[in-house]
Amino acid sequence: MTVVTTGQLVAALDSGAGAPGGELLVDATEDRSSSALLAGLKALAEIGRTGRRTVAVVGPVAGADWEEHDRIGRIVVRLDIRSLVAVGDATRHLSTAAGLEGSWDGEAVLVADEAAAYDEVRAGLLRADSMGDDVVLVTVPAVLERLAIRAVTR
Repeated sequence: MTVVTTGQLVAALDSGAGAPGGELLVDATEDRSSSALLAGLKALAEIGRTGRRTVAVVGPVAGADWEEHDRIGRIVVRLDIRSLVAVGDATRHLSTAAGLEGSWDGEAVLVADEAAAYDEVRAGLLRADSMGDDVVLVTVPAVLERLAIRAVTR
């Protein structure tokens, strides 16, 4: 699994170099503002259009009220991000909005904490239909750390 920052991923896509192959972990923990998250989600969607499975693990967005979380949840669905894991009660509106926008088949889940988010993502990476080229964007530092450790110890 390769780890890149959101900035590195956006720069690679903008330059035409494309995203690294194989499982990719996108570190979006540095700037958890809505504008940074949206840039990361757009990059994730661009990669998803190549057939790779995309996952966004999103914690509370810095400075965002419930309306902004609602907007982001709807954008996740519109961008066709394959799976959304909303972490913590503060992201309830984000998860609910994704469901209202059309994510009804388990693509959007609300989990209680970082440990549950890690378990959800790990289970997805181990699914039978995983091609080994999943792309996971993470805004929650504890989940990022556990996924990075998983990658190193496999």
